[in-house]
Amino acid sequence: MKLYLISGLGADGRVFERLKLNADVIHIPWKMPLDNESLSSYVQRLSSKIDTSEDFCLGGLSFGGMCAQEMAKHLKPKKLILISTAKGRDEFPLFVRFAFKIGIYKLVPNIVYKRFAFSASRLMGVFGKNATVNFKLMVVGIDKQLFGWSIDKMANWGGAGDFPYFHVHGTADKLLPARCIKNATLIKGGGHLMVLNSPKEISDLINRYLES
Repeated sequence: MKLYLISGLGADGRVFERLKLNADVIHIPWKMPLDNESLSSYVQRLSSKIDTSEDFCLGGLSFGGMCAQEMAKHLKPKKLILISTAKGRDEFPLFVRFAFKIGIYKLVPNIVYKRFAFSASRLMGVFGKNATVNFKLMVVGIDKQLFGWSIDKMANWGGAGDFPYFHVHGTADKLLPARCIKNATLIKGGGHLMVLNSPKEISDLINRYLES
């Protein structure tokens, strides 16, 4: 079965390369948002790559997981896989919810988000020279406008729909702390981008879910 995956913001399909999954994995690349485009409209454009004439699975990492949940509202995948993401505003840490509520994030130039992501490999839970270098190469390729637009969409996101999912999350995630996350299978010591550092454990869990 085909498994369509959406990477986290600041990353691309390379972030999933270390996973060994029992599926035909297809990465859905980011597109540039249109002027004043809604998240719903945006994910409909992303989903044009999905062949809905046959059963398929869908998954996403971080903001990609939120996009996957928006897609699932309309596309009805056979299975939904969420990695290092949130399922609603209540799963964001308090300081993030506060920043989103008062709109302080709007005062930050788009380029700052990109520069922050580039220098935040440790915060993302990326360790090891090769993993860090690959992460920074991915960030370089993402447009700064996409960063700013995505932050705004996260701030105004209504949350997940009511559908089955499998959520895997790291206990050492500093961006979306595990204490805020509900109904997830936890990876001990896993950071936000644990797919780069704990690929075998994550792969084993996802494969069991795919085969269930």
